Amino acid sequence: MRFPTLERQQQSRRRWLFIGAGLVLGGVLAAGGLSVLAGQTEQLKLQTQRVQNQLAESKRAAQTRQQQQMHLQLVGQQLRQLTHLKSQQEAWVEMQSSLLDVIPGQGVLLQRLQVEAGRIDLQGQAAHVPAMSLVAQMLAERWGTSLHLQSLETGGAATGASAFSFAWQGQWSALDLGPGPSRKGQP
Repeated sequence: MRFPTLERQQQSRRRWLFIGAGLVLGGVLAAGGLSVLAGQTEQLKLQTQRVQNQLAESKRAAQTRQQQQMHLQLVGQQLRQLTHLKSQQEAWVEMQSSLLDVIPGQGVLLQRLQVEAGRIDLQGQAAHVPAMSLVAQMLAERWGTSLHLQSLETGGAATGASAFSFAWQGQWSALDLGPGPSRKGQP
């Protein structure tokens, strides 16, 4: 015997049973897939965080290196300036020593000394020309540069003295003070 209504009901039940089973199976598969995707997403987040941390560390290291490089450049510049100042100071000491060693006792009186851009100008008086020439020669030998006579004048009757006034000029690169105001001094 066949009962069509019963068969339809059984078919409908089976259909609903398959649909339910399919929904349950689909839900389980979807949950499993979401679980796998969530795990992979978490791993990607961790990898992204590690890469961002490494990038931040690299940036900090680059900034530190840049700061160190700027500091080293500043120190190098200061060292060059100090070395230049030291050589200038040594040149000034040599000049002073030479003037103190050579001029006294020679009958020469130095009245003016001017150094400007590596050029040295000396003005003074001498009792006689040979003493003046000897002092110029001795200073030129000590300084390693020649002194050129710029002017020579006699005291004459107006001053009542028989002294000679002179002016020498020479180049001395060790005393090159660079740009800026000239340095003047009198011994």
